Amino acid sequence: MGITAIEKEIEQYILNNLKERFNLPAEKISISEPHPLNFPADARVFRAEKRGSYGNIYYNYILVNGKFYCSVDENNFSQLLAAEKFTSRPHWNAHQFATLFLHLVVRELRLVESSSDIAKSSDEAFNARVAKITSPSLEIIDNGIEARFWSYQARYKRLDYWQIHIDSDYQMTYERLLNQNKVYFFSILALT
Repeated sequence: MGITAIEKEIEQYILNNLKERFNLPAEKISISEPHPLNFPADARVFRAEKRGSYGNIYYNYILVNGKFYCSVDENNFSQLLAAEKFTSRPHWNAHQFATLFLHLVVRELRLVESSSDIAKSSDEAFNARVAKITSPSLEIIDNGIEARFWSYQARYKRLDYWQIHIDSDYQMTYERLLNQNKVYFFSILALT
């Protein structure tokens, strides 16, 4: 099965974007289209990886309604939500919202939906945190969006709890509670 004209256009857009941003020539980039679980049906994800980087240098491109959003730009998640008018027309569930966030904002983390998604460990403190895992939640509130979910990075055995608030102007603030119970706060403005 050959590549369609649309697929070729998508590939060319990504290659041109990476050349413009990082001066990476097309022959040094490998593009794939993973199909993650819980990804919205109206969105597609592409992974552009630098050849020879052993998976360490890559960028996610999300295509929704003919517009690309890239994991290089921290405010692209807020821009995506603003373009979709998500606070007034929510059409993704909590799992899909969290999956989009993880692909665009932090990368390399897997959404965890229950304690059965993580293997037991000899570390009792870690197992106690695993026992607290709940399904992702998403709530549209008067002044924006509240989302909560867990993620896991197997490479470092890191389990994180996320609390995200996006206000009605699509300014995003999020907290990341790490294994060590440290909280990191981030604030990102949507530039529309």
